[in-house]
Amino acid sequence: MAQRSDQWKNMPIGSRSLNSFFQHCFGLGPVQYLHLRRLHHIRAALRDMREPSATIADVFEWGGYPYSAYALSRYRAIFGEPPSETRARSPVMQGT
Repeated sequence: MAQRSDQWKNMPIGSRSLNSFFQHCFGLGPVQYLHLRRLHHIRAALRDMREPSATIADVFEWGGYPYSAYALSRYRAIFGEPPSETRARSPVMQGT
């Protein structure tokens, strides 16, 4: 069983119950759910970027996801495009 994330260490629920809850509600374990939520926040930040000096790596780090080849491949697998394409549609990149 995967080690409990820091976010859930102090919850008054056991690991098995927590995993069962997440599997039942989301079809994912709690750690996978957390990663998915982080990637969605990163995508929203990339789409809404207004700071031209911020890099894609900065946004990934801000979102709590290490910027790596793995992170990029997960992003592409979930959203069907690389982060650079998402950022290209942001207001800062379109001059608005």
